Parts: sequence; C-alpha cells; structure tokens
Amino acid sequence: MGCLELIRNEPIEEDIADNEINPVRLMIFTEGTILGPKSILQHFNHAAYVPINNAVNLIKSWKQQGTEIVYLTSRKKEKQVCEIKELLLKNDFQGSMLFYRSEGL
Repeated sequence: MGCLELIRNEPIEEDIADNEINPVRLMIFTEGTILGPKSILQHFNHAAYVPINNAVNLIKSWKQQGTEIVYLTSRKKEKQVCEIKELLLKNDFQGSMLFYRSEGL
C-alpha cells in the first residue's frame, strides 16, 4: 500500500478541540463515498468526479473537532492516484494523507 501526503499551498486554519492527546482517526474511502461521477456516463472518468452532497462541509466539521482525516482510494495507477489527490485538494477536502493500493495487489 502506498501513501501520498496531501499538500496545500495555503495554510488552513485549524480549530483543534480537546482531542490532541488521543485524536480520533478516520479513514474515508474516496470513490463512491465522498466523490462520484456527475452522471453515469462519467463513471470511469475519475478525474471528472465531484463531491457527493455535503461531504466537504461534513469533513471540515470533523476536522474542526480534532479528528485526524486520511483517505483511501481504490486506484492503483500513479496517474489515477494523482487525479484523486488533485480532486481532494481542488475541492478543499481536509486531511493529511491519501492511501492507495499498490500495482499488482
């Protein structure tokens, strides 16, 4: 399993709650949970996925409560993993890491 750090160019204000000693850690599966196709015709075009419902704001609220957020994608190819990473950053999903499957697994 591989991992990419989610790096942003701008600092993000963090409102950390009392969870600093024992933070809640949450791994969120990306495709179909927080990202999805605009239409059924774009199901295999992962680069065109959009946030599902209120996912961005919900995850921001968890982060503000001190939850450590990481993501997991089913993508294995480097290009596809980078596309998912860019979608997370572009849509302002809070979190620190994107885990992905290794080729051949």
